[in-house]
Amino acid sequence: MYCILLYITPFFLLHISLLTLQSKKKRMSNTKKIYFIRHGQAEHNATRNYGLRDPALTSTGIQQASNIRIEDPPDLILISPLKRTIQTALFAFPQQKHKFVLNRLFKELDSGTLACDTGREKEVLIREFEQELESSLFDTLETEWYRSEDVDWRVAEIWKMLKQTAHQTIYVVCHYGLIKKLLGKGLLNGEYALHLL
Repeated sequence: MYCILLYITPFFLLHISLLTLQSKKKRMSNTKKIYFIRHGQAEHNATRNYGLRDPALTSTGIQQASNIRIEDPPDLILISPLKRTIQTALFAFPQQKHKFVLNRLFKELDSGTLACDTGREKEVLIREFEQELESSLFDTLETEWYRSEDVDWRVAEIWKMLKQTAHQTIYVVCHYGLIKKLLGKGLLNGEYALHLL
């Protein structure tokens, strides 16, 4: 009896270890990686002129966006429809445009209040980016998508969307205030933070 137990015990422990490892791998494979990226420096960041409507990236901002290097290939790239975030995505992910999705939920907190955080009408954006992006990318936007909306509702909708999507590696190109609201900390221009969900 003792000999049998001694013989079975190592096998049993090995079996338990393998089951634990498989369970851990399964949990890890179900973990979503969400990279929150703050746009590169825009004109209002450099000049402190918050009266500029929907400002573009500066040359420094273009360099910051071009320097964004993350090893995980994206399944989905969610982008605030403001000019500076679209430009950041274009410079950071030039070969991944087919994974771009514009979504108004990711606009800055003061959208519709501060000029710098108020976007342009859908038709204006289509014309402005017609050389770089397919016009169908803008189909999800309402004409005046930039109007002010309840921030707490938006945050709840963002987390709900991120949890429900089948995509595992997601990049979100958005803004300081929204990132701070979502993660509890802000980022510098061109910085990113990984959040596991």
